[in-house]
Amino acid sequence: MTTLTDAPAAAIGWGADDREQAVALLARVPGLADQSTDRRASVRAWIADLYPPPTQDLPWGDLQPDRLAERFLGRHLHTTPGLADQLTLAADPAQAIRLLTMYTRAVAHPVFTHRLDAALIELCVRHANVLAKPAIRTATQVEAPQPLLAALHRVLSSPDINTKTLQEWGNQPPRTSHALADWAVQLTACLVDNHRRRSNLPGLAMSLNNLSIRFGDLGRREKALEAITEAIQAYRHLTETQPDTFLLDLAASLNNLSIRLGQVGRQEEALETITGAIRHRLAEIRPVVHQKELEWSLAVMEWLRSTIDGDEGTR
Repeated sequence: MTTLTDAPAAAIGWGADDREQAVALLARVPGLADQSTDRRASVRAWIADLYPPPTQDLPWGDLQPDRLAERFLGRHLHTTPGLADQLTLAADPAQAIRLLTMYTRAVAHPVFTHRLDAALIELCVRHANVLAKPAIRTATQVEAPQPLLAALHRVLSSPDINTKTLQEWGNQPPRTSHALADWAVQLTACLVDNHRRRSNLPGLAMSLNNLSIRFGDLGRREKALEAITEAIQAYRHLTETQPDTFLLDLAASLNNLSIRLGQVGRQEEALETITGAIRHRLAEIRPVVHQKELEWSLAVMEWLRSTIDGDEGTR
């Protein structure tokens, strides 16, 4: 009976795209690991009877949001905590996303009153190499992402995390995600620290520019201004020896600085800065190549001028 409970939990929590993947998943269920392929195929067919597949190509039904299934999965993982580890080790990204979606929905189920939060967080931390990227994506798609966010904050505290991993994760969160905004700031700050320790000035400059944008997304305007100011100092130093490589990055950062200055009420300085940024881009004598960037800079300039004119009109 334990095995016949583990098996549908695996199907509900991890899923499979075809029969071969389904049999491989069931092979990770403890009670089926030493059974024959035929026996596992029989269990798969039994699950298909419970959840009929819409086509013969699928091993079982593609479960839609199902509160009963979520409750079953949450209760079973709570009473059999080791099962999640065994099934997650070889999970592919689609299975990981499915697991985190179902598990997160189960955690939020009223019957559990958040008793599953810690288990989900610890699972994500233990298997960050498998679950971190899917957790970033899933956190933007579920109603109660708090356990996933707590896990993502925890994994950033690991002393073993490397710059490459941070950069990969940094490419995941969308700019407009309110749920991930705080975590994105923490991640970018970690990148800044890593580049600073390694004396990697190009990486530091880029990460500081990104950190300024992330702080701006949170409305932390003074911190955003502080970060972009340091980024520009780094880019100015880089352009002294490698102008062809970093001049456009400096111009883009000056564009960012003008926005930050405007947001804290320093419009005159902002206008002067954006004018300098445009000159930097034109100095490349290839303005057509960077037409979109130039158009954006001109739009910022017009916005600053309108705010200055508005202030003068008020006075």
